[in-house]
Amino acid sequence: MNSIETNISRLSLHDSHLENLERAGDLTIATFDWGYLADYLEQGYENGIVLGKCRFKIQGINKEEFRVYKQEGKEYEIEKIPSDLTDCWNEIANTEIDELKQEIKLDGMFTRNSESNWIEWKFNYASIELEWYSFITEEEWQLGILPPNAHKKLDSLPVYGDMYIPISESEEPFYNEGFVIEFNDGIKTWVANFQLGLTDLNFTYEFSEDRVLVVAGGEAYLMNPKSQKPIKVFGGGYKNLIIYGQTLIISDDICVDFVNENGRIWESPRISFDGIDDLKIENRILIGKSYDPMNDADEWVDFSINLDTREVQGGSFRKYYLDSGEPIKKKPWWKLK
Repeated sequence: MNSIETNISRLSLHDSHLENLERAGDLTIATFDWGYLADYLEQGYENGIVLGKCRFKIQGINKEEFRVYKQEGKEYEIEKIPSDLTDCWNEIANTEIDELKQEIKLDGMFTRNSESNWIEWKFNYASIELEWYSFITEEEWQLGILPPNAHKKLDSLPVYGDMYIPISESEEPFYNEGFVIEFNDGIKTWVANFQLGLTDLNFTYEFSEDRVLVVAGGEAYLMNPKSQKPIKVFGGGYKNLIIYGQTLIISDDICVDFVNENGRIWESPRISFDGIDDLKIENRILIGKSYDPMNDADEWVDFSINLDTREVQGGSFRKYYLDSGEPIKKKPWWKLK
């Protein structure tokens, strides 16, 4: 892993693509498919280097604006950042980084259906770090060499080339299209077709060059791109995911799991009967809602998890049952006084 926290203004994201935008409490992570750094003096590179997949880790983002410009003139409207931003923002045109003001502006053409508008994403920050796994020199770039990325998502199974590798928990072959990922093992690329779990959650996260988490329809596969067998398979019904540093917090309908480069490192006791939603982090506390079908009002019950101590408070299931699964014995009404 390479990273810099100062002189970020030497970075250009011209012609790159915003692949993913995640927020977890005070942290925002923006992932780009590549970038250009004017120098990397920290490692002795006086000339420019071309980065592979890279990401901003932004703390304390504020004064954030998403500007949509009209067809003519300099008039713009400030809108909410669209949910399809990564799909419709074709390429980043200009990168403006003012480290004195702690301000970043990225712009480019946004196209949805047949309508196109010039957009500008502008924000200030408390601190920022740029991370990347691989890079090549400018000379290598001019020779046509590309920086290797550990993986990339494909829209569908390839029609030509080597046969894809089906990957499932059972290790049995299957023939329907799942979540398709192309891996780079450092020498060649290969395509994996991951069997889907029970939900609509499809997601990938690179912890390092040799640890990639693939969530395919709620089923989690921890992969090393150099191997065509998963290191670990777990989950199956994951629905919600947020990033907290180098830990992924993932929930299904009943529990919350903490996942890092080693796999699932902690599993909460049962929190909900059948539904967890609205996860967010505030002051190192994970908070969310859990569904309570036992109540005639079908209410959602608050719960929280201390991210340092992992102490769980609240939750619909825990209103009626202990963490051991035994029912909570309620005192008779005449003993309540």
